[in-house]
Amino acid sequence: MRIVAMLFSIILFTACTPEIEPRPANVMDGPLFARVMVDVQLLEAAKTQNPHRREWSTESLRSGYALIFEKYGINDSLFQRSFRFYQSRPDLMKLIYEEVLDSLNALEPKIKQEFIDIQSAKVDSLEGTLVDSTTFNSPRMSDSIRAILK
Repeated sequence: MRIVAMLFSIILFTACTPEIEPRPANVMDGPLFARVMVDVQLLEAAKTQNPHRREWSTESLRSGYALIFEKYGINDSLFQRSFRFYQSRPDLMKLIYEEVLDSLNALEPKIKQEFIDIQSAKVDSLEGTLVDSTTFNSPRMSDSIRAILK
């Protein structure tokens, strides 16, 4: 009787265990796909933050994707196949997006510092060109204005 109960338990256990479907050869592995998605998210975020800038034409967005694909040695069809594969498996996609979010969170301080550095450089480059509008005695006043005032 024990043997029958044990066999029944084994059959029940194996029947309830989900089969792990192997990843097809023409799909990126999870870690590579996550790294690609980090760059894709950064590209899309840059576009979203500046939607009205001329640089974000459809062509420039395509160029951005092409640079990402070149960086990782992949092409558009491999990316699309991989995206569809992981999208159709929510449990795997959730793991990938958790990795993507972890990577983006780790990059956030560096990106913020780069933004601050760029803004500081803009202010520094403008400091020497600003004219004091309250006085016409500014040493940086253009010669044509001085000629008019004389």
